[in-house]
Amino acid sequence: MAVGSITNFINQAMDAQMGVQNLSLSRAAANGSLNREEFLDLNNEQNSLVQLRDTFTLSGGGISAEEQQILDARNLAYSSKLDQYRDGDFKPAVPSSNPYDKAQNEQAGKIYDGIREGTVDHLEAGLLLQQQRNIARGSLDRKPGEQQQLLNESEFEIQLARKDSKPSTPPAPWSGPVGGFPGGFPGGGTLPPWNPPISNKFPTLPSPPESKPPISPFW
Repeated sequence: MAVGSITNFINQAMDAQMGVQNLSLSRAAANGSLNREEFLDLNNEQNSLVQLRDTFTLSGGGISAEEQQILDARNLAYSSKLDQYRDGDFKPAVPSSNPYDKAQNEQAGKIYDGIREGTVDHLEAGLLLQQQRNIARGSLDRKPGEQQQLLNESEFEIQLARKDSKPSTPPAPWSGPVGGFPGGFPGGGTLPPWNPPISNKFPTLPSPPESKPPISPFW
């Protein structure tokens, strides 16, 4: 098997494993076995693992056997820390080395809050956490503007998923032809609200026909 194929296989296997771990992270937050700091710390561990994998992948020659052992060891350490946090109550420090890390920590905190509030279900949490991994992936050689764009998109998705706050960048209102008006309705171009009349008078159903005995030739 070619080196590139091996690296792709390793990346796909790690992505699948992270999907399962994201679900475990969401469930542990939902049942209260992880506090906010523990959740953020574990989220950062996953992001760091993605970045380390990118470092190995971009170094040329694909992921070596030694580098694979390092990734496996880091993944095992993550699983051990998850078990430790679920069994105890810790307050790990969550440092932010740059503004982008700080933004991701803030977004992870909002995901945690949404899970605890019940406004973000496990499927949504898994997708949002995977989006955090995608932001971390490629961040080592991504332009600042591109990184900020991904953060903005993630912020919008988090607010949309939580259902308890209005998205910061809602779609612009339609200003095209509406209801025969070339420029749309004044003040935003949206249709006026329709309030159908409510009536308590229901139509009277006809009475069923009177039942008659069947006709018998022996009568």
